[in-house]
Amino acid sequence: MSYYEQYPDLNHKLDIYESLLQKWSTSLNLVAKSTLSSIRLRHFNDSLQLLPFLNKTDKIVDLGTGAGFPGMILAMCGFNVTLIDSDQKKCVFLENVSRETNTQAKIVCSRIEQFASRETFDIVCSRGVASLSTLISISKHLISKDHSIGLFLKGENVDIELSDISSDRFHKIKSPIQPNSYIIQYRY
Repeated sequence: MSYYEQYPDLNHKLDIYESLLQKWSTSLNLVAKSTLSSIRLRHFNDSLQLLPFLNKTDKIVDLGTGAGFPGMILAMCGFNVTLIDSDQKKCVFLENVSRETNTQAKIVCSRIEQFASRETFDIVCSRGVASLSTLISISKHLISKDHSIGLFLKGENVDIELSDISSDRFHKIKSPIQPNSYIIQYRY
């Protein structure tokens, strides 16, 4: 079963999201201009590949979400997601996406290090924000101490980043849809 069959409203929501990205991207630098013609494959499907690692009850935080990847896509699938970004204009864009697609998502305009939350998260995710060691360091105050994992979408230079991380704490998974890309599953 495809993700689009599993989540019946997803295709319609992604159509709206794609239209908003096309409209806002140039002024806000949301995605690279070279990827505007392949938004579904390059951005949406890249985010959807995290679904097999999630449980419906997971509380998820997306660090440095930017244009909303992967967090907004996961929220469109019904997950409890908090998206954090320090850029006020991008947060306004994400609020617009949330409203236009009727997607529940908590959008927080803050630097990750300064975000103070009473709740903790089961899943920490991010895509293209910072090195693994930095992501792990700045997210420790957000995790549930007993079971949190990180799901980090990384590119071809991931091995350099992994050399700084204890090998018994991560699993490197080849992306099924993006060549030279990986999902790093990290156990806090």
